Amino acid sequence: QRVSHDYSGLAMTKGVQYFHPGPLPILCGLTLSTEAYTRELRRLGVKEASAFVVAGKDATTHTFDHPLNGVMCLVTLPKPPKSRYTKIQIYGLLVHEAVHVWQRIKESMKETAPSTEFEAYCVQYIAQAFMRGYEELRQQ
Repeated sequence: QRVSHDYSGLAMTKGVQYFHPGPLPILCGLTLSTEAYTRELRRLGVKEASAFVVAGKDATTHTFDHPLNGVMCLVTLPKPPKSRYTKIQIYGLLVHEAVHVWQRIKESMKETAPSTEFEAYCVQYIAQAFMRGYEELRQQ
């Protein structure tokens, strides 16, 4: 049974950039702010939140099931200048997190053997969306 997705208002959530990767069954978001992360989880009714960025990591993909939106991934990455990385390194981190999102998508679809080309296109799409979101959030 499919969940009825309600994405209204999510793209404009302050401090969080959301995108929906076409027909894939997931909603993705990116934030560079601890405050926006905390506020967004409260707004979504997430009761048990992990740290903004898991200790010892430079970025984190938080995954949870939401009753209205279904599977959601929220990637967190500290905003420069808190980040000690160059833009290229940050894009590398976003690609890394895009792979985690793709892994969660495959899991939710019970997909065990997608074609390598399909997988590459999906990771590319997700990574580009995170890069675009990063650039928009960085300017805020």
